[in-house]
Amino acid sequence: MDKYQEVLVNERSKFYVVAEDPNGNFCNDFLDKNISIREFNAKLTDTKSKTYRKELKIDDDLEIKQLDDINIKKYFLFLYNKYFENVRYTQNNKVIDAYVKTQDDMTAFGIVIDFDNRIENIIIEFKYNMADPLTVKLDFQEADKNAFYARIENARHEDLIKKLSISHSCGQDLVTIKFQNCSDNVKYTKISLFDDKKLLMGEFKVDEGMFYKSITNLAYGKYYYKLAQFDSQNKLIVESDFVEFRLSAPNYGGKNQVCN
Repeated sequence: MDKYQEVLVNERSKFYVVAEDPNGNFCNDFLDKNISIREFNAKLTDTKSKTYRKELKIDDDLEIKQLDDINIKKYFLFLYNKYFENVRYTQNNKVIDAYVKTQDDMTAFGIVIDFDNRIENIIIEFKYNMADPLTVKLDFQEADKNAFYARIENARHEDLIKKLSISHSCGQDLVTIKFQNCSDNVKYTKISLFDDKKLLMGEFKVDEGMFYKSITNLAYGKYYYKLAQFDSQNKLIVESDFVEFRLSAPNYGGKNQVCN
């Protein structure tokens, strides 16, 4: 990019915005003659909207960053600059005109961005030949697939834990642990009991149809337990984190202490 192109591309009243557009809604709005350029830009930059949008900087390349959701492949690129005469792009070795939207003395350009059918370059022509045409390479940045699948798994795990509805109550030398099935596939539940150092003390299987387990003959002190549920193939469905409880000696009122 030479100095003339740089000045024109980065002039004050420019708008270069990319927005998530998997259903083509922004593209349709851009093509709608009843929606002005200013109205369209307002939709793109609405801070209260949940729609992703990002202002871009045009240099020798243009970074198009995929959202965290790897399944979202389509975006809409909006370009407004009063010095732009025309915008084209190259895709599959073909030069294609960008969509054009005009209003009074304003002209804006729109391009559908698809991660599955990528554009190689954008070609910008300036009014009055104020500078040579500028070719900008598109740099596609894919989302982190491992991070995406980890978020999906964490959300699934949190939902299953919520459905477990784990709770417990204590007596003088016992704890009763109550729960629900996290899904229709649960065949049995396993409760693992640990001491105050999180060393395993015992494992207790709870058969299908039972939703509590009382563990007796416990001394006063701090304990932990984990609750896990399995399907008919003995495959783990979900396992809770450590849950702490304490057994304390009766107080002087003669009532047992209720554990945390």
